[in-house]
Amino acid sequence: MKIAEIITKTIDIFYVKPLRGLMPQQTFRYAVCGGANLVINWLCYALLYDVILSFDYLNLGLVYISRHIAALCITFPITLLTGYWLQSRISFRGSPLGDRVS
Repeated sequence: MKIAEIITKTIDIFYVKPLRGLMPQQTFRYAVCGGANLVINWLCYALLYDVILSFDYLNLGLVYISRHIAALCITFPITLLTGYWLQSRISFRGSPLGDRVS
């Protein structure tokens, strides 16, 4: 079983009767994936800022970068890719466009 199928089945467990009347299943998956990506962003930023990056300022020659800006610059591409993967493989899996559009 693929990771996307496991995540989808786990999300669908929480799609209970009161929510079924409020929103479609795809919207629920979209909201859960967006919230999960936000939590991944927070955890990645906190891990980088508090544990991995030990400098106060990083000298890049022309510019000094502080620790929180460096953590932001590292976290952004990570959460961009995880968000894209979650939305394409879980939220919009049944899209008629597919993976490639020509």
